[in-house]
Amino acid sequence: MWAKKTVIININEYIICVDFGQGEDLSVQSTSRIKMDGSLEFIESKIIGKAIDYYYKEKRDKYIKELNNKYNNDKN
Repeated sequence: MWAKKTVIININEYIICVDFGQGEDLSVQSTSRIKMDGSLEFIESKIIGKAIDYYYKEKRDKYIKELNNKYNNDKN
């Protein structure tokens, strides 16, 4: 059985996609936002580690929780 390894979340004005990958893949986070004119602004894409680093659901959940904390604190 394959675990859910790609997550798309909306935090404040940011759209964050995290692909944790599987096997020998790299794990990647992409961040963008929708501008006032309706266009999509690509902010960044970065490698966050290897897929094996996020093999366990607890580790993936921890990363998502840290993202929520980071982007919610940036707004305050």
